[in-house]
Amino acid sequence: MDLNSKIYIAGRGMVGSALVRKLQDAGYRSIVAPTSKELDLRNQSEVMRFFRQEQPDYVFLTAAKVGSVQANIESPLDFLYDNAMIILNVMHAALTSAMHRLMLIASTAVYPRDAVQPVSEASLLTGAFEPSNEAYALAKTMGIKFCQYAAQQDPGRFVAVTPSNIYGPGDRYDEKTAHVVPAMVKRFHEAKLSGANAVTVWGSGKQVREFLYVDDVAEACLLLMGTHKGGGPVNIGPGTPTTIMQLADAIARVVGFAGNILYDVSKPEGAPSRTSDVSILNSYDWKPAVSLEEGLNLTYLDFLKRA
Repeated sequence: MDLNSKIYIAGRGMVGSALVRKLQDAGYRSIVAPTSKELDLRNQSEVMRFFRQEQPDYVFLTAAKVGSVQANIESPLDFLYDNAMIILNVMHAALTSAMHRLMLIASTAVYPRDAVQPVSEASLLTGAFEPSNEAYALAKTMGIKFCQYAAQQDPGRFVAVTPSNIYGPGDRYDEKTAHVVPAMVKRFHEAKLSGANAVTVWGSGKQVREFLYVDDVAEACLLLMGTHKGGGPVNIGPGTPTTIMQLADAIARVVGFAGNILYDVSKPEGAPSRTSDVSILNSYDWKPAVSLEEGLNLTYLDFLKRA
């Protein structure tokens, strides 16, 4: 990409907003990033019209319907339909345009529940998905396969990346739909304000995850857009596993909650472990710049501004 390239950010959520910030800071002059109200990516005719009018050179497909474990369990059809339509519409329009390259931002949720950890990119479709987010994972896997098939007939134009759990400024703090970090931030903050003596976390606390600050994800995406030539996927992760118990303790420290943390093993907790083999990414000499503790502090400051 050069500074005059027209870059389309599909999705103005947390990752999309971070990409816009990074690109603007780097001096890119032509960034197009309509909101979901301005462009419904589930509508094929709207998406095709947008590509004809804007003719972007590069596309970052960050848009997705996302939510908590409970939201995925309760509304699998919504997660499958919305994500599948977004992916197919944007990627088909890109394929039939003069665009140079598209990057799909997927998720490590695409990998099998029981894959060997840390999970490598070769593990895709070698086992069953985690049932609690199967619909979301199925749609994202379809997008990854689109990138791989497109790369076979049109090398270099499509790439998919699979980040670990993303958190940071711009996240959603609604406990019904939020991912684990923002949901915990809100819960511990409210417990501190109310003087509660305990906070309950779903699951055993032993489940293992990796957490990556959103600006680090954006930096990795920009690097791979310019360097990685295969269709992907390419894992993006910190390379440092964290249990949910460790995460809860860290958030309690950041928020200033001094009570007890309880674990409800009757609630769903997702896959027992989800960590990433980041050998491909590391071959490009990339490392995250923001530690978990620092990132949680920045996230809590963002929450307080928006509370």
